[in-house]
Amino acid sequence: MAEPIRSGTSMSISSEASSGDVADAPYPDLSSAELEAIARKHGLPLGPWEALPIRGIVNRVYACEDAILRIPRNEPDALRDTMTESMAVPLAMASGIRTPALLAFDNDRDVVGVPFGAYARIHGDVILEALPGEAERLIACEKLGEDLALLHSSVPRIADPHGILDVPEPDDPREHLASLERDGFLAVEEAIWLGRWIDHLEPAFAFEKPEVFCHWDLHELNVLVDHAGDPWLIDWGDAGYGDPAEEFGVFPLAGIPSMLEGYLREREVDEGFAGRLLWAQLCLALRRAARPASADGYAPGPFTRVIRLWQFCVDAPEMFQPWLPRR
Repeated sequence: MAEPIRSGTSMSISSEASSGDVADAPYPDLSSAELEAIARKHGLPLGPWEALPIRGIVNRVYACEDAILRIPRNEPDALRDTMTESMAVPLAMASGIRTPALLAFDNDRDVVGVPFGAYARIHGDVILEALPGEAERLIACEKLGEDLALLHSSVPRIADPHGILDVPEPDDPREHLASLERDGFLAVEEAIWLGRWIDHLEPAFAFEKPEVFCHWDLHELNVLVDHAGDPWLIDWGDAGYGDPAEEFGVFPLAGIPSMLEGYLREREVDEGFAGRLLWAQLCLALRRAARPASADGYAPGPFTRVIRLWQFCVDAPEMFQPWLPRR
């Protein structure tokens, strides 16, 4: 396999990119000649290359036996994610966690008109499909928690003069709650009860919290599990610095206790950590409560995430007890 290669020096987003929504921009469609040119330029395997089934909204992925190419749509947000990955993945690799190696980053735009990355290929599948058995999934979640602790503890704060790394926008569950009540999805009594829980969670932000390097998009489709049952974090397009508690805000709640078991073996957390984690999960649950299920089954139906949050609260680990809702 080729050694890591750097190509191109600009870290800016192309001003020629379209200004439409990511979902409206077409997926790139590379010819066999273009794929061969990329492979020769960066010392990658010559193939055969194939386009993998599209599961994300930002990139088309081409793969051969030992490498993949992530080619973004020509749209500002998609290109921004690609540039973020070019900076974030080397930091993650240096921390020692399991993440596919960045073999080359190309911003020359001579073969294709967008920046892109070439990565080592991990043979496996997303965590919920690779490990159908609950016990195996929970072991993988525990290992993932250990890797997150390593990531959060070992990546130093670095200068980012071009603003390449992501800065997450603060989210407030009150806004989503008000929208659900206004649109008739919640009765007044339930909205008041949820509002009291939000008020109960808010003091969790009063504790001094660290600002660490985070993946920031830790959902189940971004965790590959190899044939040995080891988890690998992929898709670093939203990475940046922030509160480690919020890193756990989008992962399925069924896996959170095992993730925290691995995480807490390696890293201490502040007293408000569990409250802020619940805040993040509640934001997600309320934000998506009125959305229909996606055609591919990944996004659950209306209020499914809210119900799963209640299920989690029934027998949540001890660290969450001070922050659970009250009657």
